[in-house]
Amino acid sequence: MLSAFLTHRTKPSGAPIKTAEGPLMTETLETPASHRRVRVWFGAHTIADHTATADLAVQYEEAMRRRFASLRVTSEPVLVDSTAEPGR
Repeated sequence: MLSAFLTHRTKPSGAPIKTAEGPLMTETLETPASHRRVRVWFGAHTIADHTATADLAVQYEEAMRRRFASLRVTSEPVLVDSTAEPGR
């Protein structure tokens, strides 16, 4: 399901960009991500990178946080190509 949202375009300062017609607006399409990318970071280097369905990614993230308690663990939504073959 695609959802369209109108958002105000902003300057680097965070102020809205104004035109003669009013604030500049941008339409964005958002697709819910069915997968998440979980990474474990050692400084600026990733030492683990795993993409899985949202349910499995949560379990993987929790396991990595327990295993690498002092390292940064990130989890980001990703769009997966439905035509990609498994293991690619």
